[in-house]
Amino acid sequence: CKTQGQHVVVMAEGGDWTGHSSLKYLRLLKHRLLRAQYGRHIRQILAIGELGVEWYRRVGYPQHLLTPFAYFVEISQMANPTVLHEVEFLFVGRALTYKGGHLLIEALGRLKHLPWSATLVTEGPQQTAWEALTRSEGIENRVHFRKFEAPADVARRMANAAVLVLPNTADEGWGAVVNEALFQGTPVICTTLTGAKDMVQGDEQRGQVIEPNLDALAIALKQQILRGSPSGAARDEVATWARMHWSGHAGAQRLLDAVIPARRP
Repeated sequence: CKTQGQHVVVMAEGGDWTGHSSLKYLRLLKHRLLRAQYGRHIRQILAIGELGVEWYRRVGYPQHLLTPFAYFVEISQMANPTVLHEVEFLFVGRALTYKGGHLLIEALGRLKHLPWSATLVTEGPQQTAWEALTRSEGIENRVHFRKFEAPADVARRMANAAVLVLPNTADEGWGAVVNEALFQGTPVICTTLTGAKDMVQGDEQRGQVIEPNLDALAIALKQQILRGSPSGAARDEVATWARMHWSGHAGAQRLLDAVIPARRP
């Protein structure tokens, strides 16, 4: 496109700016060099989430070139939740260190005097360590591990859960399970390092955005236990909002709003 003199619209996640590693400064330098080389050919950056916008602003792109964008997933049919007598927490994702499964289990260990259950739909290198941690915390009978399932089965789990927990401790990029949970009307607890926090913040019915540490997560989980599972009316309200603002149609409109003005002379 540069050779042909064409301008482009870029859709991209931001770089990871967490931690104290010198790699993040090298990454920033790399992107600033790329901006110097290609920046004048870019008409718009569809940055994934506010985290993406912050990154490309840090790289040096002006605000008028930055549009907050997202990942949009197919809306699954709302499942009929089963009436449960205790709060159920749900984690869906790979068993990787940065996904924060250890953080979730340690936080639940602090709350074993309260009524709750938890299901982790997961597979990966950290699963054995997470299972061992439930035993050391004395909650192995209340935390259930399940292998990855078909999307319809996961949707049913989400519809039955009181809350989906995504306690990532490093940059998540987006986190499409947040979309899927909110489409079922299920609130979400995620951290400030989750791109999809954009969908959650602003309304406690949609959940909470917390700092990625043990104390913050334990407090959020306890608040959810005391609040109980969301009512049917609350689920309907959350699901309706999510489908209106985060469906494929909404994403397409956001794309048009960003791109069409950029094409005008």
